Amino acid sequence: MSVATLRSELDATPSQRERILARMRADLERSPERLQHVEPPAAIVEGYFFACGSNLAAGGSTGKTTLRLCEAVQILGGGRLYGHEVIKQRPAVFVVGEDGLGYYDFLLARVLADGVALGAISQRHADMAAAGIHFVHWPREEFGPIAHIDRDGGAAPADAFAALVDALRPYDPSIVALDPLSLFTPSEDAGNTVDAIVSSMIHRLAQTLGAHVEAIDHVAKAVHRSGVIDQFAARGSSAKTDNARMARSLTRITPGDIPSDMPPALTPEIVAAGDALRLDVTKMNYARRPSTVWLRRRGYWIEALPRVSTEDVAAARLADERARREADIAAVVEAIRAARARGQYPTARTVEDNGVLTRDGERMPRSRLRIALTSATSEGHLRTVALPPDLRAGQRRDFLDAVAA
Repeated sequence: MSVATLRSELDATPSQRERILARMRADLERSPERLQHVEPPAAIVEGYFFACGSNLAAGGSTGKTTLRLCEAVQILGGGRLYGHEVIKQRPAVFVVGEDGLGYYDFLLARVLADGVALGAISQRHADMAAAGIHFVHWPREEFGPIAHIDRDGGAAPADAFAALVDALRPYDPSIVALDPLSLFTPSEDAGNTVDAIVSSMIHRLAQTLGAHVEAIDHVAKAVHRSGVIDQFAARGSSAKTDNARMARSLTRITPGDIPSDMPPALTPEIVAAGDALRLDVTKMNYARRPSTVWLRRRGYWIEALPRVSTEDVAAARLADERARREADIAAVVEAIRAARARGQYPTARTVEDNGVLTRDGERMPRSRLRIALTSATSEGHLRTVALPPDLRAGQRRDFLDAVAA
């Protein structure tokens, strides 16, 4: 370094320090009257989405992109989302880092087609969404990450990120999604410091655009397998959600883990098909944390189910269990009546071996079949009758017969 260059840097240092000092003094000397004019962050959806940086975490193929598209469709239609009033009914932008624009066009087309077919949205609403949902491709190999890491391990916005801000500003979007976050960050192993700066950049983008900017993220394998639901579910460092203003977690309900407050509309058949989902807000800075939203996937459309109290859920499940039990008893009695009509003499053992079909046309599990046989006998729908003497063999002395209604 030349003497002239060194002198230039030394001369610049006091000037820079004075600028910083002036800004700090201005902050410290603000009038207390400022508190009379403060405003909350702009609401996109009242009590739910605000103009802030956010994180949506879920396991692969859970449906996070599809859900975000469905939310964008509903915001463009106005009205309410998850029971909350839509405030900013403006376009949505998805900045996509994988699959290319063609895949997202296909996905949106299927979401709109299924929404119309199911009667969830009108064709006019679908046309409005088709025109109001935009996609921007972010080729990682060309644009790079949204931030560059410096020699000290910090990060600074990349030129491509500044270009994104300029490109989006004229659209005044309601929501912006970065999908998936892993293709926008410098490195998943960069650590808390870089993740914190990236989250802060996303939040500043939200404030600049007056939009809800959400990073769509994956979860760790262990989190996905165990079904953990908390603000740190996102894969990588905790700084992602520490420095976000909102965090959400999307999980699929599994047959072996049925929550007690899950709505009865999510039947065992829907759960078994993998179409039952739950959406939890795990962090919320600007409002009271909203309740869990229960979702049902119907093709490419994801619908939110009405909220049901825990007491109503328990009562509905009890009623469903009673109805299923009665249907099982009726199926067993009908099977025995049919066997007698064919000249057979059925026993509990032969009924179990031959099987009985449920009302859905599926083979009744043996444990349910035994309960139905016992209940039908104890409640007087079946009776034990002695076999004719010429049919008795070994220890077998009787058979089951249906009691006339």
